[in-house]
Amino acid sequence: MLLQAELGWCRYGMMERLLAEAGDSLASLFGLEPGATLAIVPVSSYVEPLIPLLRQHLNLVLADTHKAGQAVGSEVVRHPDELAALAASGNAPAAAFIPTSDAEVACLFIERLSACLPDTPILTCLEVLEHHHAQPGVLDTVRAFRKRVLAAERPVLVLSTIIHSTLYPTYRALEDIGHTVFYALRAETVEGASYSSLPDEIVPSDRRLTISFHDMLELLSEPLPGCVVWLVAESLCHPAWDLRRTLPAYGYTEALTRFTRTNLLTVLYDAVKPANRNFDFSQRSAEAYRSMLSASKAVLFSSNTTEMGEFLSRAVGLPERRLHFLRYGPTSSKSRPIEDGRIHIAAISMLLDEFDEPSRNPMKAYVRSAVEQGLVIHYYTNYPAASRFRDELPAELRDNFRIHRVVRDAQMLVDEISSFHAGWVVHDQQVFSRIVAQVQDQLLRDVYSLFPATTMPTSALVCVSAGLPIIINRAMRGAIGQFPPELSLPVEMSELPRLRAIIESEDWARRREFAVAFRRKIDVRAQIGFLSAFLKEFATYENGAQDV
Repeated sequence: MLLQAELGWCRYGMMERLLAEAGDSLASLFGLEPGATLAIVPVSSYVEPLIPLLRQHLNLVLADTHKAGQAVGSEVVRHPDELAALAASGNAPAAAFIPTSDAEVACLFIERLSACLPDTPILTCLEVLEHHHAQPGVLDTVRAFRKRVLAAERPVLVLSTIIHSTLYPTYRALEDIGHTVFYALRAETVEGASYSSLPDEIVPSDRRLTISFHDMLELLSEPLPGCVVWLVAESLCHPAWDLRRTLPAYGYTEALTRFTRTNLLTVLYDAVKPANRNFDFSQRSAEAYRSMLSASKAVLFSSNTTEMGEFLSRAVGLPERRLHFLRYGPTSSKSRPIEDGRIHIAAISMLLDEFDEPSRNPMKAYVRSAVEQGLVIHYYTNYPAASRFRDELPAELRDNFRIHRVVRDAQMLVDEISSFHAGWVVHDQQVFSRIVAQVQDQLLRDVYSLFPATTMPTSALVCVSAGLPIIINRAMRGAIGQFPPELSLPVEMSELPRLRAIIESEDWARRREFAVAFRRKIDVRAQIGFLSAFLKEFATYENGAQDV
């Protein structure tokens, strides 16, 4: 189970650099002596250029279902089933390494290698990385990092997999008023397609550390007086809409909460993780969810209205220290709209079906309908699927679907989209009704029922911060209720084929003028004092580790 959930953070870049820079200790990464035989199964593409280097320290056996018979350098790749003959002849490799970060593929090869090489240790890339991080030199780095945290003024220690671009404005605002924010990250962020993650380099190197879960335990093994540990719950192991994966996702958060003797704030990126697969795990997921929340010392909701917090407090029993602080950002000072007689709409979160995200999968037809009505959709994405969608449009409509590179800088983003007329925050919220009909636990049914009605999407806050009224699902009544009525145009998907007529029936210029005047009220700098006061009070609260 942990393997299924964990391998996602083992980025190929991390493994590639670790192997390339290991030097004379390369064999020891696999628990081997120099000259021992290592089987590599399958032969992932990032490993191929490293084969000559690996051969300097180890004897190699390469096996791969699809590459069998091919030459990789001086090595000929075998079929995995041939490894059984090596074991039968007494020449089994000393260890087998599965370099893929695809959990399903890794599990298949573990099963296959266990049959072919029953006495051979099998290592995943996760285990190699964990072994590396457990070395004394790495632990010394963790301890030195802890000392820097303790020496800082009003420290906040963020534990997460990545630096979320949606939370970074909050971190920056805390720094602007005297907090020092540190980052302990479980993965190195590479330049990706989504706008949700930032490159690690945005933070000074002395205030960030890439560490394993093992290192996080070391980091939290001693009290951090005066520091608030900001744990972005579930991000240590992203569930990816899978109820089975929620078990370790909630489990890691609970383990850190119970283990630490410092003040750990459970930051709920989402009040609950949506899932539409493996519903037979719903009872166990609900138990893990309850246990995580019950273990919390303090909870911050970053995307949900107070209604969700009140429900969970009554249903589960949340700690008294609870704050709803949304993912605010900077606001734009620009206000002049495009004046070409057309309606320009910003879409800054996932719009199409690029990631098989259930609430987005049906949207392609509705986006095409908007384009056909003459609306101009400005889609911020780096995914090739957007270009393919545009290419499928008739030539005369392609200018109505404009693709922009993702803008991760929050200030630059609100300034850029401030020239448009509206923001798109419409998705298939009925997916939650389908989830409710299939989960087998009452708590999950209730919390999933409340999810659309209490969630404030970051995209809505960003668009309003830019001075744009938002087009948003009627079902998202909590988000709609956070703003004056002039800022929201509630619709459902069946209304989208008439979206242009609906917009033109409104006094949209007045709505936009109102949005421009209102946006300063939700600037993160105007709100950050509430969070800072909460952290100050919590930092002085004494509590200890619980029984794990």
